[in-house]
Amino acid sequence: MSAQAVMSFEVRSCELVTICTGIRAKTLGELREGIRAVPEGCLHYHFWGRLMRPQIGESEFDNDFAGWVAGSLHDVTLAERMSAVNPADFADLEELRGALLDLLDDRLDTEESTAWSRGDAPFFFTRAQLLVFPPHRTIARPEEFPEALRGMDRSSLFYHFIDAARRTSLHCDDVTAWLEGFGSSTEDLRKRLRRVDPYLLSLEELREYLLLAFEEGVGKGEAPGSAPGGGASGTSGGAAGHVRGTSPEGAEGGVSRGGDGA
Repeated sequence: MSAQAVMSFEVRSCELVTICTGIRAKTLGELREGIRAVPEGCLHYHFWGRLMRPQIGESEFDNDFAGWVAGSLHDVTLAERMSAVNPADFADLEELRGALLDLLDDRLDTEESTAWSRGDAPFFFTRAQLLVFPPHRTIARPEEFPEALRGMDRSSLFYHFIDAARRTSLHCDDVTAWLEGFGSSTEDLRKRLRRVDPYLLSLEELREYLLLAFEEGVGKGEAPGSAPGGGASGTSGGAAGHVRGTSPEGAEGGVSRGGDGA
């Protein structure tokens, strides 16, 4: 496909509307049963929804389940194991569910008393519907993307880079899919984008990584797979440190998409 035939990228924003499932857990055994029974969208929300919630400081644990196990049940060992579960490592949410159940079963089998020990506060299983709004900006060329990226709100980053992986048949972000239309000229940039692991980043850190990728990857002709910032992929802190070792291959106008949403 020629670059002239590529449609402009439409920047959209979104909002998560949370919905209580009516399922709650007071013990580790009840948490296990809840994880087994809730719809996939509920799992997605408790792993990814934190990115859209206001936060003060950085959370020690990367998903809501781990945070509750540590904060309410005071089982830091299990919480650390649950926090280490990265949803991007699984083909789908059912595989993720299975991994969580395996961790909980192992803990319950090792220490049976944990099955009925009550937490300080219940865990409320929540799902979300995603409201997607009409495009508010269009981008014609990859060279224009950094400027637009600086002005994108957090919900646009969430929609195009987090929700897209679940929403699209190729399970990739919307920007990488758009860049495919420009052919070999964006091949290195697409490789850079596929390498990022958004689960390990805040949305602002994701923005930082994307800016580096676009500013250094568009028209530079750098070697495939090189990291933004000239070796930054080897650093431990910041957005550039959270790239994957290998590359995995809505409704508009405020109308909600999907019963389980995020």
